[in-house]
Amino acid sequence: MPVLLDSVLIRSLHQAKPVAITASSAPTVRRAAQCLLARRLRTGLFALCTTWASACFAQAANPTHAESPWLLVPTLSATPKLGSSIGGMAGYTTRLDPGSSYSLFAVTANYSSSHSRTASAFAQAYWNADRDHLMAAAAFGRINNEYEDFLGSGYPFATTDELKALWLRYTMRISGPWHAGAQLVYGNYTISGTDSNGDLILDNLGLTGTKSSGLGPVLEYDTRDSKTMPQQGTLAQVSATLFRQGLGGSADYEGYSANWRHYIALNERSVLATRLMATWHADAPKAAWSSVTLRPYTRGQYLAPGSISAETEWRVRFGSRYGATVFAGVACLQGAEQNCGTKLYPMVGAGVQYLFRPEAGRLVNLSVAKGSGSNVALLLKMGYEY
Repeated sequence: MPVLLDSVLIRSLHQAKPVAITASSAPTVRRAAQCLLARRLRTGLFALCTTWASACFAQAANPTHAESPWLLVPTLSATPKLGSSIGGMAGYTTRLDPGSSYSLFAVTANYSSSHSRTASAFAQAYWNADRDHLMAAAAFGRINNEYEDFLGSGYPFATTDELKALWLRYTMRISGPWHAGAQLVYGNYTISGTDSNGDLILDNLGLTGTKSSGLGPVLEYDTRDSKTMPQQGTLAQVSATLFRQGLGGSADYEGYSANWRHYIALNERSVLATRLMATWHADAPKAAWSSVTLRPYTRGQYLAPGSISAETEWRVRFGSRYGATVFAGVACLQGAEQNCGTKLYPMVGAGVQYLFRPEAGRLVNLSVAKGSGSNVALLLKMGYEY
């Protein structure tokens, strides 16, 4: 859920009487029971995933087994805000022509212990010997957020968010590693409190959601040796999106982003991957501000007009199917009285991987990440983070 920066929040909470927030929080006994339930759910989900992985390993040991183009991957996450979440991804991977990378078409669904429900469909398509690239995604969800520390105020708070989003990006090769194209972004995001006091507080903070619709250009530089599991090379992307009411949105503003990834093969079995990201939203409503996006932090929990993050990951493979990672990073927020000199959001973590489609570079990644304070996450997903 989009949130306000700390300085603005403190002033707004005083205006909205912080005691109202405390009164809207769950009783201590119910919260303790929820924590116990979440822990038991995480334990059960981990056992389920271990059993599933063991079956995959046994299948991999059979050299006569033909690799199927169909993918069925469980997903798991556990965060302080959303609790424990379980779901799955079903997909189909194929080459659209012999000279192109593997394309993926998939759907996902998730359900959490906070009774949140999300579903999405996405595609990554490469054709014409990788000269053309299409990425598309549609997402829907009803998300019940339970903040232990709402906007850094020290107060618990609960909201219900409704999400509908569509994203479409097409690029084509213009010369060598250079690609250019355009993207279309649409999002309809509404936020409400769990009672009348909560709605009043959100209104005072200006956090009632937003409807955004925009399009803009994209420029890429890509020298990676693989689209899904690169060992070396660089990917650099810059984009600008113009959100306009004339396109169906509720406000006029601009969004800018830059993304740089670099991969170095240390030897035939280990890779050092680094990512730098920066975003900025000019004249945007608070619900559309940039967020801290590192793994242990829930998107939308800390916001400002701009964000900057840097992370690096050491990836090691054991044999043809197994691997491990160790990673670290740091992020900060910019604008509206925030800057990288006042507060940083650090991260450390590690993970293990199982490569179930070696020729397509598809793997299952189980990782744990720790940030500042209570920001910690357990994640089971397909693919590396970047």
